[in-house]
Amino acid sequence: MSTGRTNEAKTKKLDCTDPHADYKVLKMDKDGVVDTFSCSDVPGTTGSLTQSGSGNWFIVCFKENDEQGKK
Repeated sequence: MSTGRTNEAKTKKLDCTDPHADYKVLKMDKDGVVDTFSCSDVPGTTGSLTQSGSGNWFIVCFKENDEQGKK
């Protein structure tokens, strides 16, 4: 969940099933090739995040949380 302003954004890690989460993680890949097509085969993906550096990298495929605030 994101809070704060754009230039001072703050995040709060929530459980994947938390109804207050802004996004739902559909796939996290630490073993594949990080490129712009890594999430193309994941149905429902609306965005991705790539972290790389010093041999420690991953890609996360996500979508907006359709259940946000329903519980």
